[in-house]
Amino acid sequence: MSSKRVIVTGGAGYIGSHIVKELKGKGYEVGVLDNLSRGKLEWAEKAGMDEFFEVDILNFDELKDVFEKYRPFCVMHLAAKVSVEEGEKKKAEYWNVNFLGSKNVFEVAKLVEAKVVFSSSASVYGDWKSGAFKEEDFTKPVSCYAKTKMAGEYVLFDFHSDAVALRYFNVIGFDKSLGMHLDEGGLPANIVLSLKTGKKFKIYGNDWDTKDGTPVRDFVDVRDVARAHIFVLERILMKKGEGMILNCGTGRGVSVLEVCEKIREEFNEFEWEFAGRRKADLGYVIADVSKINALGWRATYSPVDEFVRVVKELLGE
Repeated sequence: MSSKRVIVTGGAGYIGSHIVKELKGKGYEVGVLDNLSRGKLEWAEKAGMDEFFEVDILNFDELKDVFEKYRPFCVMHLAAKVSVEEGEKKKAEYWNVNFLGSKNVFEVAKLVEAKVVFSSSASVYGDWKSGAFKEEDFTKPVSCYAKTKMAGEYVLFDFHSDAVALRYFNVIGFDKSLGMHLDEGGLPANIVLSLKTGKKFKIYGNDWDTKDGTPVRDFVDVRDVARAHIFVLERILMKKGEGMILNCGTGRGVSVLEVCEKIREEFNEFEWEFAGRRKADLGYVIADVSKINALGWRATYSPVDEFVRVVKELLGE
């Protein structure tokens, strides 16, 4: 087993492909395991992956076969269903993939003695707090998606006491070299659609308990998230050998209305309107990043500046 060999499940997806690129830049041998239900093989290829396995994580036997042949030192597990809104409509599917599928990944990783970094979510906290969430705070997941991620953490640490769960906050941005498309950039992409079509951008809820009534988020650039995985691998899994949960964010809250106002400064024609809250949506979710900062990692990109950059790139400017 080589300490430079890594499997990324969901490595053909949005965040996963950025992680693959970062790993390759650091000299790792990377195998991508993905069923391509949402990911694109093109992204993993452009990221420089070494080997591709088109496998569904619900297929335990195929998963086990890949891990026994590839013998990774570490698996970075991102393969999942990730839409809060869709998860409320397809709960069985979300539990199957995010819980049972993750259990399969953790079990086969245990069989080959691979370390694990798990892609968790800040949604496990809920929004019961008006300040930044610490890893030690109690969790109160609201959506089906959040509940499956919370359950994933439980099974993770049952199989791997030395694993690391990274709780992502709101990931934005993209690396243009990977060929990201308009529908893969989250909030910036929706802003671009409004700019291109002339339709008003929708802000869901202006009655939240926040400074301007709109949802407040900790927007973290996907390139910073990718760097966080390599940091965890090299500084924690290879050296400390202790399990932990870490927030992955900037520690800075930005409201959706603030983002819209910044975009209007750049594009005068940009307009928005308020709509009702979406089911299972949250009002205030900010990371306390003191723990991961103390270990030596911190986000480098300004979230508001990144919104402007991404929107300009998506518009071809």
